[in-house]
Amino acid sequence: MSIHKHGNGFRASVWDPIAKKNVFSKTVIKRSDAKKLEIQLMKRVEAGTEAATKTTLNNAYDLWLQTVRKNVAERTLDGYKYNWSHYVGELKDKNVQKITPADIVRWRIDMEGRYAPETVNKSLSLIGMVLDFCRDVLRVIDASPAEHVARCKIKAVVHPTWDKDQIRQFLDFAREEESIYYAPLALLCSTGMRPGECCGLLESDLKPNGSLVLHRGLNNHGNATEMKTERSHRTIALTAQMAAVIRSYIREKHRIGCMRPEMFVSRSLEPLRPELLSNQFRAILGRFNTSHAVQLPYIRLYDIRHSFATNCLMNGAKSKLVSEVMGNSVNTMEHHYAHLRETMHEELLQQYGADII
Repeated sequence: MSIHKHGNGFRASVWDPIAKKNVFSKTVIKRSDAKKLEIQLMKRVEAGTEAATKTTLNNAYDLWLQTVRKNVAERTLDGYKYNWSHYVGELKDKNVQKITPADIVRWRIDMEGRYAPETVNKSLSLIGMVLDFCRDVLRVIDASPAEHVARCKIKAVVHPTWDKDQIRQFLDFAREEESIYYAPLALLCSTGMRPGECCGLLESDLKPNGSLVLHRGLNNHGNATEMKTERSHRTIALTAQMAAVIRSYIREKHRIGCMRPEMFVSRSLEPLRPELLSNQFRAILGRFNTSHAVQLPYIRLYDIRHSFATNCLMNGAKSKLVSEVMGNSVNTMEHHYAHLRETMHEELLQQYGADII
C-alpha cells in the first residue's frame, strides 16, 4: 500500500494477492484524495480476497455453466449437468484453493473402480474446464490441479459398418417399400450427417443450387437445439439425385396439406425426431433381413455415419476433407478411425510388394 507521485498528481496502489500484481487508483491532484482512494481500493481487494477464499468447486461450476450455456449444444449442456451431479462427488464442496493434484488423483482412482474409462475421462475433463475457469477468469488459483492428471486409457471401439453395396441394398429396399422415411435415411447415408442434424433441417435450408445449410439440430423431445460444435455449422453440396429426392419429398408433403417449416416429418406430420427415425431404421432393416436370404448386419442408425466415414477413408479421401464434411475435427476423425490406417497400410504394402516381387 502506498501513494505515488504520478504525472501532475498522485495515485494509490495496493497489492492484489489474487491477481498477483499491484492495482492502481485513478490519478488525483491532492495527496489526501489519493489516500481516500487507497482506502477504497483496499476494501475492494479485501472483498475479492475474501470471496476467493469462499469459492467452492460447485460455486465455480455454477458460474462457469452460465458462461458456456450459449456456446454449446443443449445435449452437451445436459451431459455436463448429468456428469457433474452424478460423478464429481465430494470434490464439489471443497474450496478450489485447497484442491490439490493428489485430491484429483484420488478421485480418479475411486472412479476407476466403479465406472467405465469413458465416464471417468469425461468427468475429469469437466472438472478440468471448471478449474481452468477458476484460474483464467475468476483468478482465484494460480494453476489447475487437474492439468497434469493422466486420463484413463481407452480401448479403441470399432463400430460395425456397412460397405457401399450394403447401403445401396438397404436404400433400394426402403425406396421399393415407398417408405416416407426413405428421404431422410438416404440423406444420412449419402452425407454422413448426425441424425439430430438431419431431423433439425428446415425446408428453407435446401438452396436452389442443391446445397444444404446445416445450422441447427432437433432432440428427442422435438425441440430445436444448437449444433454440437462450431465446426458442425457447415454447407453440404448434395448430388443432383439427392437434391431431387428431397424436393420430391417436400412436394408430396405439401400435397397432403403439411406446411410445416421442418423438412422431414413423421406419419403424424409432427417434426421427425431422431429417436423415431432410429426406430424406423431398425424396423426397415428387420423387414429386409426377414425377406432376404443374405442378411445385412444389424447396426445402429448412428453407425450409418461411421459407415460414411469408413467408406470415404478406405476410398482414399483425406481425413481433413472427410472431417469437414462431417463437422468433426481432424483429431476426432483420426481417433475414431485409427484402426483403418492399419488396414490401409497393410493393403498398401501388400499391393506394392506384389508389384515388385
